[in-house]
Amino acid sequence: MKILPLSAAVLLALAGCHSNDDDDHHVHHGGQDPLVEIEPNDWVEDADYLGSIRAGDLIRVQGHIQDCCGGSPPCCSDEFDGFALYALEPVTLRITLHEDAPGADLDFAIYIPAIDAVVEAFETDAHPEVGVFHQDGLGELHVVINSWFGNSSYLLEIEVLPLAVPFATGPEEDAGAVSSRTLERFDGYVRAREREAPATVELQALEATGQDE
Repeated sequence: MKILPLSAAVLLALAGCHSNDDDDHHVHHGGQDPLVEIEPNDWVEDADYLGSIRAGDLIRVQGHIQDCCGGSPPCCSDEFDGFALYALEPVTLRITLHEDAPGADLDFAIYIPAIDAVVEAFETDAHPEVGVFHQDGLGELHVVINSWFGNSSYLLEIEVLPLAVPFATGPEEDAGAVSSRTLERFDGYVRAREREAPATVELQALEATGQDE
């Protein structure tokens, strides 16, 4: 199955404003070929919208990410890959990220638009990177991929399970507290437009005065 040829940004906007109580927006992913990411999906408003989810769904996405230096402006064109989902019920997500390139280390975080925050991050040395996230109500969430080291294609698998009482996980599944270092690392996905604004304002000021750099 391929992602529908409709703008990911439009779909994401719709996800934020409709109630998602019907099956029209519920994509059944189990048993299908992997979806393929649609670029650009490097920041929150351009996230690929993968559909509404219920327990029993399985989503598999193929993509590619680059190892970027971070900072402002970003030094490469594919620093983050964001994937938006809308939970139609409380669910537990078991997320597995397989990197293809030997030596690459890819990580992911969970971003919640309703509170505009990264709430968990899975950034261990494990291969693949595995994490469990409990979504205890209806709503939108994003799985955001970033490379700690190396360019790589990858396979992202999201298994949607009935909401479980938080349980002990293996070392490779522990998210731990989201550190300030991690928040800074994923800031580019959330704040890209804000980071670009000063440069735009400065350029407009130069044009207004007829100055040339």
